[in-house]
Amino acid sequence: MRKKRIISFILAVFILVSSGNTTAFAKSKKLTAAEKLLITPTLTYFAQVIDRYYIEDVDVEGLVNTALDKITSDMDTAQMLNVVVSELEDPYSVYYSPEEYKNVVDSDTGSYCGIGATIRKDEETGALLIVEPQAGSPAKKAGLKAGDLVYKVDGVKITKKTITQIQNMVKGEKGTKVVLTIKRKGKTKKITVVRDEIVTKTVSYKMLKKNIGYIKLSQFEEMTVSQFDFAINDLTTDGMKKLIIDLRGNPGGLLSSVSKILDRLLPEDMLLSYIENKYGDREDIYTEDGQELNMPIVVLVDGNSASASELFTGAMKDYEKATIMGTTTFGKGIVQGFVMFTDGGALKITTSKYYTPSGVCIHKKGITPDLILEDDPDTKADELLNEAVSYIKKMK
Repeated sequence: MRKKRIISFILAVFILVSSGNTTAFAKSKKLTAAEKLLITPTLTYFAQVIDRYYIEDVDVEGLVNTALDKITSDMDTAQMLNVVVSELEDPYSVYYSPEEYKNVVDSDTGSYCGIGATIRKDEETGALLIVEPQAGSPAKKAGLKAGDLVYKVDGVKITKKTITQIQNMVKGEKGTKVVLTIKRKGKTKKITVVRDEIVTKTVSYKMLKKNIGYIKLSQFEEMTVSQFDFAINDLTTDGMKKLIIDLRGNPGGLLSSVSKILDRLLPEDMLLSYIENKYGDREDIYTEDGQELNMPIVVLVDGNSASASELFTGAMKDYEKATIMGTTTFGKGIVQGFVMFTDGGALKITTSKYYTPSGVCIHKKGITPDLILEDDPDTKADELLNEAVSYIKKMK
């Protein structure tokens, strides 16, 4: 989960002028002693910043020395800084060049040019997991399916790249093509996708029989709050009496967005979650607006429901506001924050752990549903949704 709070400070740039520029060193060689001496102050300062904000204490000197042995002379500044970050062995921490960070902001606010799919990094293989292609998107039209593992983009292996680096490779000008090498059920194939403008729709909804509303949230981004409010208002106008909220495949998103959505469902002054950093500083998050949705609610989750989805699920479960159905969630109970640099680059760093209202940190554990049910992947029927409909019909 990304904590929407920007921390600004000045990055001391000694010899590395810009995170987009390459160095003046010879290509593809180990650094000489003189070259290491030149860049050590910059890397040390960067490592000190990491230690200041990272959730665990960092051996600054050890981090820098290990990184220096892995940095090569053909790397630009962003690559060098990412070598330092990679030594944390934290898949959620990464340095963004100014261009990469701009792409992150564009994606959060809802408009970019790409293939249109919910994705996450598969920790076991390093490949890019297609969680869900958006309806009507280039990804969907090209035949990408949920569960596909992308190993190459335009022939370049991506398993050792960060998810942001992969996203930048996949994005491009409208009408251009990108070739993805994927594995599906053990078989490798290439799929060509024609890029198009993607206006992110993170909420879809419909009215089912018996006045049961259905809302699917694919992510928690800035636009999700207004889209969710619209869905609730429209379904309520149409006579909704009960609600199913589907978080299956939702990888998370912004802390501020999930908090506002929970605010719409729960009473005022309810603790939604609390966050603690390594210094013991605690931040409590409460509902504020006084609105509440008083009706039977079922929340659907699976192993790809992560981060902000789990915060949502934990609050709804702790307050017995909803029945949770599905399979155990992913287990990401940590928060990332952005540290901004003067050149427009940014460090996304794991800063804190978050806890459910009852004081449970679900990191690497996940949330166990009230009713454990699993879809059969070999059938086209949405068995979990059908079970949820049958279950909620009986709720009062």
